[in-house]
Amino acid sequence: MAELQSKTCRVCGQVKPASSFYRHPKTADRLQPFCKDCQRLKSSSYYLANAEKLKAKASAWYKAQD
Repeated sequence: MAELQSKTCRVCGQVKPASSFYRHPKTADRLQPFCKDCQRLKSSSYYLANAEKLKAKASAWYKAQD
């Protein structure tokens, strides 16, 4: 199988080099369908919307490790 040189992001629609996509073992081309920039925006938006819930979950996990 030839290595992919570029790919179109499904979120922003831009054609970017394959190095701009995180790996994903279950896709045909072994790359995420969205670019690293879009993934960062998605992750940071989720964190901002759910910060308190995520902090409480992390705190509970750390307390359980004692």
